[in-house]
Parts: sequence; C-alpha cells; structure tokens
Amino acid sequence: MNKEYNVYIDESGDEGIQRGSKFFIITAIVVDRAKEEKLKNTICDIKEGLELSKTTQLHWNKISGFPNKKYVIDTISKEEFTIIHAVIDTSSIKYLKSNQIYFSFFNYLLERISLKTKDGVINKIYISSRSGLSTKKLNENFKNNFNNIDMSKIKEIVVKQNKYFALLQLADICCSSFQQSLRFPSKTSYYCVIKLKDKLFKNPKGIIKGFGIKLIPNGGNFKEIDNLNIYK
Repeated sequence: MNKEYNVYIDESGDEGIQRGSKFFIITAIVVDRAKEEKLKNTICDIKEGLELSKTTQLHWNKISGFPNKKYVIDTISKEEFTIIHAVIDTSSIKYLKSNQIYFSFFNYLLERISLKTKDGVINKIYISSRSGLSTKKLNENFKNNFNNIDMSKIKEIVVKQNKYFALLQLADICCSSFQQSLRFPSKTSYYCVIKLKDKLFKNPKGIIKGFGIKLIPNGGNFKEIDNLNIYK
C-alpha cells in the first residue's frame, strides 16, 4: 500500500528585489500521514512548555530568548518529518518583478516534494496564506508549469491561515529559524539550523545541496549558507 503524505508550506523574507531581506525562503515540511497526529501533539506540548494556550499561534519570531528557541528546536528535532528549503537570492534576480518571485520559483520546491514522496501520494498540500494568494490563484498560475511533475499524485492544494494548523506553525519554525541564521549569523542562530540538519531532504547519496536546500538562481550569492557548513 502506498504511503500518504501531507505537506505544509510557509515562507520568510521580502520578495522585494534589491530591497528588504536578501533571501526569500519557501519551506516545505513533508509528513507521513500515519505519524502526523504525534507531531501535532508535540506542537501542543511545546506550547504548554512555553506557557501558551493551545489556540495561540506558535510563531518563531515571537519566541523570546535563546533558551526558549533551543527548547523548541530540541523538541522538534526528535520527531519524524522532512524539511525542504527553496532559497531565492533576490539580489541576483534580474528579469522578474517582485510579485512574480513566489509563483516563478514554487515549482522548484514542488519538484523536490515530488521526489521525496515518490513512494506514495500527497493527500494535501497546505500553503500558508499571504497577501494576494488564494487557492484559485494557485490553480491559475500553476496549471501550465508542472510538465515534469505528476500532478495526479497530489490530491489537493489549499491555502490556509497558520493560526489554525499546528504543522503550518512547524513550517514557520523551520523556515524562519533558517532565515534568522542567514540574516543574523551567530552561534545561537546556527545551532537552530544545524540541530535540524538530519531533517533536510537528501538524495540517495546523502547530498543535501539541490535537494533539501535548493539555491536560486544559479550563480547567486549564497556565502551566508556556505558559512553554515550545513552540507558537510
């Protein structure tokens, strides 16, 4: 029997070209549906440990202090899920407008999601809601862009608000902590990324670059990621 997966996607950074944050990151969390409930319970346990109500949205940038951030990362690092980052160096984008970046490069992320889930089907892809994004717009923009992806293995793609979905909040943690390590490099921000290294998608040879971390465009300036030494 084929496996079934759910995928949760969030983003971090500013799509503005030549302004705002250098990197725009889109992150996918791939979860085996059979193990999803346990992961949701872990997010609830984290909230309890941080003295937050179960209905409070867990947002990385609102978690204060390294001890609390470390607690979150250490806890989720024990769970079973896979991380895929698409990292766009907006300073190296020459021919696109800011509002074209998300749709232009989402396909790179979906290709890697498809590789990760090739032994099964994707029940649902949940995408964090953002200005100008809707399920209808997704379908309109993506319908002609997936020639190399078997869309029949993806049952549904929906746009939802993070605050209602624990695993969209997990996607935020993974995405925003990665962004933080690039914008504000330090021993503590690096810890949060390196601790989750084993969660990154790898090819059969154990290679992360191009799989768990896809750099866009070719020839972009990614020295901040090189400084992480995450590929070793």
